[in-house]
Amino acid sequence: MKDLIKNAFFILLLFIAGSVYSQTVVSTKNNSVYAGISNPISIAVDGIHSDFIEVTCENAKLEKQDGVNYQITPKINTREVKLSIYNTKEDEEELISKYSLRVLRIPAPEIMLANIVIANERQEINRNILLVSPILVLRQKADFIFDMKHIVTEFTIAYKIDSKQVRHKIDGYKIPANIITELRKLPANSEVEFLDITYKVSNTASYTYGGVKVILK
Repeated sequence: MKDLIKNAFFILLLFIAGSVYSQTVVSTKNNSVYAGISNPISIAVDGIHSDFIEVTCENAKLEKQDGVNYQITPKINTREVKLSIYNTKEDEEELISKYSLRVLRIPAPEIMLANIVIANERQEINRNILLVSPILVLRQKADFIFDMKHIVTEFTIAYKIDSKQVRHKIDGYKIPANIITELRKLPANSEVEFLDITYKVSNTASYTYGGVKVILK
């Protein structure tokens, strides 16, 4: 995880006097968290030790790490996480604040074939390089704030042999040997589609990427 987000997603609640509280909310991503992955947040109340702070949430899994540090994992299909923050120092719990965080989807990764990023529809790729390294790689975009691993779990490959459309559903991220043999025999400038790419993000959430079409040179 990059240094940029070590202290991201802070919720700071400032105690003023008696049982009256005001809150200041600070977040490096506009009070947002990402769906399906663990996001770090810190929750602190001035004047109350972290041992006496209890936090509940809706639409997410919340785990306390230590002191004021938590990890929150929003559900995949939710748009908002709701937090309730309590003071348990007295005999009865006192609700200090309720707060909502927007839930964002993880940005789509870049697709790499034949050691290059597929940036355009019908992008040309070197057939020989693809056949030597027949793997489908998904790479996190450089400007995303988390260090994520994207692992392809299945995809469909489609192409034509003598004008007949051929489709193969493949488990994993590697093109099997029998399909490599067929790709080797295709004429120059043949179109090959990689469709319905399913992948996991850091071994947690599963997503589907629509696909790309490339030209074998």
